[in-house]
Amino acid sequence: MLFDPLLALLLTCHLLSVNIASAAPLAMIVLDRRASRGDRSAAELLTKVGFLAFKALLVGGLLGVLYGLRYWSDDYAAVILATGNRWKFTIAEYFFSLLLVAIVWVLTKRAYSKARLADESFSGASFGGFLVRAFLLFAAGTNLLYHFPIFFQVIAHLRSGPLPAEPLDSAAFRALMAEPSIAYRSLHVILASFASVGAMIAWMCGLRWKRADAERQTGWLRWYRFGLHLAVWPTVAQLFVGFAVVTVLSSAAQNRLAFGSIPGVLSVVASLITLVGLTYAMILGLAERDRASRGGAIVLWMSAVIWSMCWMSLAAG
Repeated sequence: MLFDPLLALLLTCHLLSVNIASAAPLAMIVLDRRASRGDRSAAELLTKVGFLAFKALLVGGLLGVLYGLRYWSDDYAAVILATGNRWKFTIAEYFFSLLLVAIVWVLTKRAYSKARLADESFSGASFGGFLVRAFLLFAAGTNLLYHFPIFFQVIAHLRSGPLPAEPLDSAAFRALMAEPSIAYRSLHVILASFASVGAMIAWMCGLRWKRADAERQTGWLRWYRFGLHLAVWPTVAQLFVGFAVVTVLSSAAQNRLAFGSIPGVLSVVASLITLVGLTYAMILGLAERDRASRGGAIVLWMSAVIWSMCWMSLAAG
């Protein structure tokens, strides 16, 4: 398929957006706890990540609709209906999570306003307020990470074979969740979500580190390394999960990636090149001790890895 790379670019923008939006609420709990104890850098970063999560979820949803329209047909509609009421619940869960993220962003803006952060006597926020925000953030993050990867992997599974005679009930849907191909791919997406938001946090902190004075640089460096580790370790785990995903592909899909088609082979080569680039950028980042300069490179290489993986998925069929 000659236009797989371009279609993969649209899918990459969608996945990168929803990855950030899904894991960001859970990372924000850590930031909020430190901010509530008086960490100015965490408080400033918290409001920025909250707004980023809201925008990413909104943009990711719109791009997902565009991508779905690219494939929409009577057959695709039949696949959606075969999930029973799950597709209705998924739409409702999206807007529910969007509302939660928006509420928490407003609450954090009030708790850690610019005026409060500029005050020399800033000492954080109340523990009760933190608990409320943490509960909403946990609900938003787990809701997105649980429902969406599994739902869309079930759709991919249904598209690859004959549809069930009756729409899936709860028991049948749970049985599909345990299928290795669905479980591995869902875990793959979840790990990618944490890695993506970690890379974005590292990049955001790196930009602020460059502009900060010596006193503030220490705080930004600490959160830069937090984002870096949040990006690195899920990426390491992806190497093993990615191998598991390939092993459960159909023989036809494996052949297309190995020798069966030029786009398939090119997508595999692109994946290996971008993975090496990302690994190199992460090693350089981990080696830094008193600088925060690799965040932008890690974001770019991670985006390239996601693009190449999307291309490989499309080429495999």
